[in-house]
Order: sequence, then C-alpha cells, then structure tokens
Amino acid sequence: METRFLYFGENNQQGQGYVQISNPSPNQEACDNPEQGTYENYLAYETLYGEGQAKGKYCGNNKNPNSKCGIEITDNYSGNLCYGIKAYSDKNFIVDTFEIKYNLCWEQDE
Repeated sequence: METRFLYFGENNQQGQGYVQISNPSPNQEACDNPEQGTYENYLAYETLYGEGQAKGKYCGNNKNPNSKCGIEITDNYSGNLCYGIKAYSDKNFIVDTFEIKYNLCWEQDE
C-alpha cells in the first residue's frame, strides 16, 4: 500500500493522519456497510510538523517500523473475507492512499 501524507501547519504545530483496515468479516457485513466494521489495525500512520510531507509503502512482509503499520502477514487478510478501509486526518492534514494490493502489501514467496 502506498500512502502520501501532507500537512500544512505552522512551524510549531503538528498534525496526524492514518489509514485503518477493519477486522476481517466472514459475512457480507463489512462489504455492504464498511462503517459498521471494527477498526483496530493500521495500514499507515504519520505525525508531521509544520509544513511536512511523507510518502511511502508503510506495510510489507511483517514490516512494522515504529508501529506505522499494525498488520502482519499472520493476520490472514485473505480468502473470501470482507473488510473496510478508512482514513483519518487532523485539520490542515491530507491523507491520500493511491495503491492497495489485494495481497495487502507483501509478496508471497514462490
């Protein structure tokens, strides 16, 4: 997953933004009504200061640097499960997720 964070604050201000994924749901509930899901895991998380930006692939194969990606390959987001994705940002903060792979960011060994 590739995410971009932009913050337009004063030099002494900070803002935060994040992208979360809901817990997997074995029924259509999360597909039909993603706002009803339980969101505990993060796909990306940033705190920026002043005018700042960050862009990158936050998740990877068991990659969890500084808790910026809270999912692991063992969380098993695969198969016929449904889940929702949501973004949050403070005032003057933009979160832009522009690439999400269905295998959730990691390459399977072949």
